[in-house]
Amino acid sequence: MDDLNLQLVEDFARQVITTTRELETSTIPAADKAQLLAQLADAYAKFSKAFSRVNPAFSGLSVALDTIKTMAEYLRKTDPAALRALQPHLDAIGAILGKRYG
Repeated sequence: MDDLNLQLVEDFARQVITTTRELETSTIPAADKAQLLAQLADAYAKFSKAFSRVNPAFSGLSVALDTIKTMAEYLRKTDPAALRALQPHLDAIGAILGKRYG
């Protein structure tokens, strides 16, 4: 069951990261982009809350992933070049966090 839980969390986190990257480069209107990001954040929060009830170790992973998301949002606003430098490493960081907290 632990392997299944870990796979579920990693898959969902990868989808969140992939979707966020796609939205950053999309040409849709800013208001639509903001709405989609808000919906994604809401889905992530609901997933995190529900899954942490089933697997308490996920709570630590949730905090770690939220911290990365906060950093990415900050860099997107203040230092896009730093965000571009960070992006190639996000999948590997997510995998490390998954192993640590999974």
